[in-house]
Amino acid sequence: MQVKDVMSRGVLTVAPETPIQEVAAQLSEAHISGAPVVAADGTVLGVVTESDLAHRLAAKAAPAPTWLQSLFSAAPAEALDYAKTRGRTARDIMTSPLKFVSEETSIEEAAQMLESLNIRRLPVLRDGRLVGMLSRADLLRALLTPDAPGPASVDDRDLRAAILRALHQAAWSHAYSVHFTVRAGHVSFYGFAEPTEVQRALRVLAEGVPGVKGVSFPGEPAPAKD
Repeated sequence: MQVKDVMSRGVLTVAPETPIQEVAAQLSEAHISGAPVVAADGTVLGVVTESDLAHRLAAKAAPAPTWLQSLFSAAPAEALDYAKTRGRTARDIMTSPLKFVSEETSIEEAAQMLESLNIRRLPVLRDGRLVGMLSRADLLRALLTPDAPGPASVDDRDLRAAILRALHQAAWSHAYSVHFTVRAGHVSFYGFAEPTEVQRALRVLAEGVPGVKGVSFPGEPAPAKD
């Protein structure tokens, strides 16, 4: 299985000049922990995360370095910390240089990168342009995905991306704990048990995406083959 089989499309991005307060608001509203910083020409400059925002807040309460600490500190590191703690825009506080994967990267290699770098998500680039994001939650979905007859088609991937976008806009959905597959237009939710009310809403949400032919949950009959 490759990154393109599990990555999230329709990714929230921010411009480098976006004010920090707006970045924080967008991450909170989308229920995500980070977003790529993308220039006007489509180039991905870095990623701004909740850790970058938290570091800025924590620095305000940190004691000033002593004369001895300053003597042995590295100027580039101090300069970077100064920018990240006093900057006003996404460009100032973002994490760079960028670590990324391609659509053809195996999920095993991607998982190793997330683990070794101790990060939650990686941008997915094609010819230097953003095509998706891979998160730890996406890898969890890959591990939990039941066996299916063949890989998802391009149309199925588009449907999955549309459903994910709808989930991220629905505060009640807790999108990153909702797991599903799309095969031949049929959506199968699985994994964590959800209350009946949530299942009802998930069914309505999925059926509202043009192109979806059917929706099922654990314990329900599998959709008939077309």
